[in-house]
Amino acid sequence: MSASRKIYYALKNNMTKRKILVFGASGEIGGRVARGCVEAGYKVTGISRGTNKRQAVDLFRVEMIHGDKRDENFIRDTVSRLDFDAVIDSVPNFDCFKIGPDRVPLELWGGQYIKFFKRLKAHLPVAILPCQHILLLSGSSSDLADAFVQALSHPEKVCGEIFIISCKRAITLGQYLQTAMEQLGSRSEIQTVSAGELMKIHPGIQWEFGPEYLLEHICFDISKAEGTFGYKPLKSTEYGLRDALQWCQEAGMLS
Repeated sequence: MSASRKIYYALKNNMTKRKILVFGASGEIGGRVARGCVEAGYKVTGISRGTNKRQAVDLFRVEMIHGDKRDENFIRDTVSRLDFDAVIDSVPNFDCFKIGPDRVPLELWGGQYIKFFKRLKAHLPVAILPCQHILLLSGSSSDLADAFVQALSHPEKVCGEIFIISCKRAITLGQYLQTAMEQLGSRSEIQTVSAGELMKIHPGIQWEFGPEYLLEHICFDISKAEGTFGYKPLKSTEYGLRDALQWCQEAGMLS
């Protein structure tokens, strides 16, 4: 999982209690970041559009401001007047593939289609590519949020850098599928088909990356984050998948 979300630093001398500004503080990642910053002893201000209606983490002691970072007037009239030492932007400026809309996890069609997991949940047959031997290295929301908080302690090392944040160990897509089926209690029959057959079975899916995407190993090198600010992933790829599917279930996305 890429940590290409940006951290901007405005270092100040003689700081006592650092002030952190978090965009997207009511969201899945931003909320965890804001909570972690509070627990680390920072003074935290959170900015949210207020569009997330699902249960968020405890934001006690986070001063919340309603606004949209894409609103130039809001940035000029409100954000520019705030006093902060660092800004963490958990709201991507693009369609973030690894986290995706509403935190739907990666599936075995080469995207993040909730229909895949709904079929598993309903015990319906599921067609996939011959990809069960392919390696996948994913991540978890908690590890990603912790990485942001950890990076705040090393501003001189992380400023202007890009880091890869993921789990430590890859698993095969066969193990990934088995984990999803166990989490959902699925008894689906798994059918192996070609890419062309899969696209005919699901003509309504927009194959943005193409189903062949999952015929390549998906692994990352996190050594830069480990060596620079001490990143240490605590969760496994299986945990990240189970956690995301649990979130989808609680949000009513699989019914």
